[in-house]
Amino acid sequence: MNLENQQKICVKCGATISLEDNFCGNCGAKNTERNIIEEIGKLVITKLGVKKDANIENIKNKILETTKLNCTKENLPKILEILKKLPDYLSCPKCGVHIFETDKFCGNCGIEVVLEKQTKKDKDSVTEIIEKKEKKINYYLKVLKKYAMFNGRAQRAEYWYFFLFNIIISFVLVILDMVTDNFNPELGLGLLSGLYSLVVLIPGIAVSVRRLHDTNHSGWWLFILLVPVIGIIVYLVFMVKDSQSSENQYGLNPKRIEIN
Repeated sequence: MNLENQQKICVKCGATISLEDNFCGNCGAKNTERNIIEEIGKLVITKLGVKKDANIENIKNKILETTKLNCTKENLPKILEILKKLPDYLSCPKCGVHIFETDKFCGNCGIEVVLEKQTKKDKDSVTEIIEKKEKKINYYLKVLKKYAMFNGRAQRAEYWYFFLFNIIISFVLVILDMVTDNFNPELGLGLLSGLYSLVVLIPGIAVSVRRLHDTNHSGWWLFILLVPVIGIIVYLVFMVKDSQSSENQYGLNPKRIEIN
């Protein structure tokens, strides 16, 4: 977009300087190539709703109508500041009339509007939540895929999310066993919950061993669970400890592998 002679503005104080200057004559700050015309060109699209391929005269008229200033060399910094303060341009999805970010209803046709900016924010939030949920369930699936893998390391999240999902699934299956009259009160299990417990027994032991490896302890420490009370406490301490940051005798830090 070519409105007038090209200039750039100071990134610190906003003063107008020539394209050749590397330092601002007003505040002395070092400046990057920031073209004042390009800045205005971006803002007339986002703030005034002007199309990218709009005629230059139409753009000038739109700027004059909005800022009450002509596109002269002297007025360019003022125009830029005015445009910056304007709310983003949004249009009604039904009639196309300009609406503001704070509007809940279109002033022209009266329909309730959902602003594109807010919609995008909501979509991003939903996507982020879904990704987090998918990541959690992936820890559970990861343990099942490593069904009887006793070597290597497993970080805290892998162990505890497997533990959490096991509790949830077992609870649901116990309820189903009760409803279908397949629950044995003496065992505390039913047909479905019993079968599930057998299925996850080996991967449960395997991930516990890998979790011990992750804190640089031998898998034989698992037998400490046989010691009443104290054994359980020591085992839980091992399970809640963070991964050993460096590589150990059992492999690389699983957190770093995940990041890479």
